[in-house]
Amino acid sequence: MASNVTVYDLLISCPGDVKDAVNVINEVVESFNQKYISTLNIGIRTRYWKKSSYPQLGGKPQELLNKQFVEDCDLAVAIFKTRFGTPTDEYGSGSEEEIEIMLDVGRQVFLYFDDSPVSPSDIDADQYQKVKDFEEKYRTRGIYYNYKSLEEFRTHFDAHITQYFMTLKKVNEITSKRPELKVCAVCNNNFEQHTFLQPFSLGCYVKSTDIIEQIKEIIEIIPSYKVTSKVNQVMPGFGNLLMKEIEIEDSTKDFINKCAESMGIEIGDNFYDLGGLMGNTSLSLIGGNSLSGSDSEIKKYNSILELRDLFYKLSNHMEMEGDYSSLEGVQLLLCNDGTTFDEDIEVVLRLPKVNVILPSELSVPDHEVDSNEDWVFEDIFEISATKDFISYSDSKRRGGLAPVHNISSMLPPLSVDYEEEYRETLTEIFDYKYYEDDEYQIIKCNFDYIKQHQRVAFPTWLFLKQTDSEIKISYEITSKNVADVIKGEICVHIKEQ
Repeated sequence: MASNVTVYDLLISCPGDVKDAVNVINEVVESFNQKYISTLNIGIRTRYWKKSSYPQLGGKPQELLNKQFVEDCDLAVAIFKTRFGTPTDEYGSGSEEEIEIMLDVGRQVFLYFDDSPVSPSDIDADQYQKVKDFEEKYRTRGIYYNYKSLEEFRTHFDAHITQYFMTLKKVNEITSKRPELKVCAVCNNNFEQHTFLQPFSLGCYVKSTDIIEQIKEIIEIIPSYKVTSKVNQVMPGFGNLLMKEIEIEDSTKDFINKCAESMGIEIGDNFYDLGGLMGNTSLSLIGGNSLSGSDSEIKKYNSILELRDLFYKLSNHMEMEGDYSSLEGVQLLLCNDGTTFDEDIEVVLRLPKVNVILPSELSVPDHEVDSNEDWVFEDIFEISATKDFISYSDSKRRGGLAPVHNISSMLPPLSVDYEEEYRETLTEIFDYKYYEDDEYQIIKCNFDYIKQHQRVAFPTWLFLKQTDSEIKISYEITSKNVADVIKGEICVHIKEQ
């Protein structure tokens, strides 16, 4: 009769001087499977770099191993003798990194130290000291075992692995320990199946009102800077032949005056007077700048340039707000109310096409963002973490930093249309897959991992259009640790004006 067997992947993590112990582990696992697969419907599969990895280019060795099989393992056994192993970018050895990966996500680690006799000539003093330091470090982090022979290790490991799975089986039978996944919407700081269509907030993006306050402060400060009279300037001598008087360009003055006038701010006659400020013309060819004058004159000059840049920024930020602040939508979360973790999760949303605003429909700003911009597109669209839930990017498995999408770093030269680059950036930030049928838009989102009693935000807001008194979003969840497809519905109500 066919039966459902749950197979657990056991990571074997150790340096190369404990090969005999690896053989013992494989023998114990084989014996365990023969005894318990048919009675407990539990099996163990060992994963070890020599048999579970494959050739791959495009990354550092330990990072590739982590992605190939380490991160997918359910538990681990680690053994150390006299060698600690080769350092990685973050840890003292690959084995230490693998142990930390397992502990970070709450998985079981069996840790052993081989104290059997060894010839002094076979000991690398530096490596051995690292092993002893590691043993001392983990003395307060849990229980580990020392053994003096392979038979003692066999006895310990056989007892420990059997006890662990017997306890796990008993706990699962008593408590039905399992993840409990659902999709919720953020509504008035609560997490509900019912919510209201909400005005879009531009995330961590600096608001134009804040920039206006900075502008007003600088405009108020600039006239207070004292400058010397041009009459009192020392005529250039031989050492100053390459110095010239510094003045604010007319185009900059016109731009600042026009912007200030639009804000109802009057610029005084001496606002741009820099007194005796001089500059070294020899550095202009190599992009340098050397100013000669009083501290007050130099500060005034730099403040005027800062004011110019703030007006440019204000213009750009106001345009971005005009493009996006009128949007409406919902913030969705993946929630796990269960008593254990889950991973490899796919959420499929289904809602009427008429209600969906796709990333491809979002406006492209008219201005070409320059290198002085200080924002990235995640600041606008990503759902930021709070004390109650983590962001989507924080839930991703380890393996390198997420890209930062500052559109200015990808722009072609000025006057060239950059809509294609902008669209590609949005596609990366809106980490969804889109499909459709006759009436419905289907949106798929994948989550690497979620802990028990945790909430994880979707990558971005879901932008919606009003067409009726409510919008129904049905969802289906599939995951590694839940056999059934979980189904549910989010109801988005339209607030009466």
